[in-house]
Amino acid sequence: MMLEQMEKAKSLPTAKAMTEIFEKVHKEVIRTANSEKFEVGLSGTTLSVAVIDREKRKILLAWAGDSRCVLGRPVKKGVISRLASGPSGKSDYVGGSADHKPNDLKERRRVEEQGGEVLLLPGDVPHRVFAKGKEIPGLAMSRSIGDLAGHKAGVIHQPGIEWLDFQKDDLLLCCSDGVWEFLSNVEALNIVSQVGKKKAADGVQKLSAESRRLWLAEADDCCD
Repeated sequence: MMLEQMEKAKSLPTAKAMTEIFEKVHKEVIRTANSEKFEVGLSGTTLSVAVIDREKRKILLAWAGDSRCVLGRPVKKGVISRLASGPSGKSDYVGGSADHKPNDLKERRRVEEQGGEVLLLPGDVPHRVFAKGKEIPGLAMSRSIGDLAGHKAGVIHQPGIEWLDFQKDDLLLCCSDGVWEFLSNVEALNIVSQVGKKKAADGVQKLSAESRRLWLAEADDCCD
């Protein structure tokens, strides 16, 4: 669907097209769960998509949840100076997706208006979405694909959308939420960029290892 839209328009997909795609993916997960007999009430996934137009040097980000995509631009070899994260950033040359977290004011308001509540449990790291007065679903994000119990408590699957301009040597990282729990955007970008783009796989391994180290330092029996 996305490729068809791009071929027809000769451009990156529109926000409307990406919203329709996320809707279709969500419904397909439910259909497949029903036909294959697997549980989707308390299981689901984040979804992040980065579509790159190399000719026009444009990037489209679409995401539901907190698997973040960030774009960095090196100012000298192996170092990325700063990163504005999300639509409210001040920089005009780097940016990224903005996590859909339950404690975000706008997201929290929607959850509470639709019968859910946002709680930070004792000893826990993230805020979570619960059906009011219940112990489920306990989602650490406010948007996701699947997670039907969460959808009854204000979780949605409609994506956030962001367009970015990029340059030849820019670095785009798309990582699941666990990577970002104890690492800032700039820290993650620097870990990978210092290795060099010819050894990108090594940089990703180094990033994963550092994230794991920080998780175990915070909670020795938990690593996300």
